[in-house]
Amino acid sequence: MYVTGQNFLLRQIVCKDLNTGETQMLRGGSGLNMQPKIDGDLLLWSGGATFTGRLMPECTSVFIRNVATSVQQVLRARSDTSSFSHPAVSGNKVVWVQHAGIDKNNPEKWYNMPYDICGADVSDLKKPKYFTIATGVGRCDPFPLSNLASEGDIVSIGDDMVVWEGDGNIQADPCFVSLGRWVGGDSAPSGDQPAPDAVWWVGDYHLQSEGLRWDSRTNSWVSDAATSPCIDAGDPASPLLDEPVKIEQPGGQEYVNVRIDMGAYGGTAEASLAPPAGG
Repeated sequence: MYVTGQNFLLRQIVCKDLNTGETQMLRGGSGLNMQPKIDGDLLLWSGGATFTGRLMPECTSVFIRNVATSVQQVLRARSDTSSFSHPAVSGNKVVWVQHAGIDKNNPEKWYNMPYDICGADVSDLKKPKYFTIATGVGRCDPFPLSNLASEGDIVSIGDDMVVWEGDGNIQADPCFVSLGRWVGGDSAPSGDQPAPDAVWWVGDYHLQSEGLRWDSRTNSWVSDAATSPCIDAGDPASPLLDEPVKIEQPGGQEYVNVRIDMGAYGGTAEASLAPPAGG
């Protein structure tokens, strides 16, 4: 399934059968038809007709349609102060991003505003049962005006499990000691598949640090040439758990832990410690 059209304000949602090669337009006409998702017979998308006919700060609604019966419903309707986007669907459960308390006519209350994760049970498409999953979990523009290609997923659902992006995510290199990989094997790999006789080497997901990092090979604390941005980047409200509070090395150098780490070893006795302030 994909979106096509002459420009951003004249977009259609098209579905293609990969077995037969046949295409079908599921949603046509003018307006903002974006972020389509489909599961079984249920199609979701965000958008709606533009109020001005040109690109500017805008709010969007979330729509649902049963492609087998052609029953269609506005799940959540936009206003100047509320917007709904980034829908996802699994079975009879749907979720989306909700911006509330915004103002599309006031840039200070529209750009990079906090959002909630909401959803509904649509077993009865004409009588959805709405629910809120999490509030104030992240920030983004209600509509991708500054980068029209940035329509990536923020929230996803599978069965009864919901995952979403939120504040505190890190997109930089986490600086693991080494990544897992396939090694060895005498026969040539096929495409992305490893050689049949290759062996998976698990890697080492301790966080590198110019301060202290636990070396599982030598069972000792070592230092690296880089420091992971995931060190001291965990939930500030979380206790250190089993992380060391302070380590004093030979020579009198002290390494003090101020916040739990992110990653596999966050909260454990093998959590990395940042270098002392000022080197």
